[in-house]
Amino acid sequence: MAKLDSALLQWYLEELRAEGWRVISQTDITAQVERSRKWNRRGLMIVGGMLVVGLIFWWLPLVVGALLGLIIVLVDYRMQKPSRASVTAQQAREAARLLEGEYQGE
Repeated sequence: MAKLDSALLQWYLEELRAEGWRVISQTDITAQVERSRKWNRRGLMIVGGMLVVGLIFWWLPLVVGALLGLIIVLVDYRMQKPSRASVTAQQAREAARLLEGEYQGE
């Protein structure tokens, strides 16, 4: 059962890595994972659009507003703390069970 738990945990950690998590430390049946900060994509798109439109039409208030918005997005990014979590073989077993149920149509 220990080898199965270890294999399930490895599978689950690979799934988490694909979602942007990284493994900090690991034993046979547990692991510590961390997800780094994320940029606010919606905010960056809005600010980028404002900047482009402001530069095309040479509208200074829009350019200044876009630069202030960029500062706000940067501050938001810097204020975030990385997310940390502990993952166990039991959680990997439950995830595999749920995934198996989805494939069987439950």
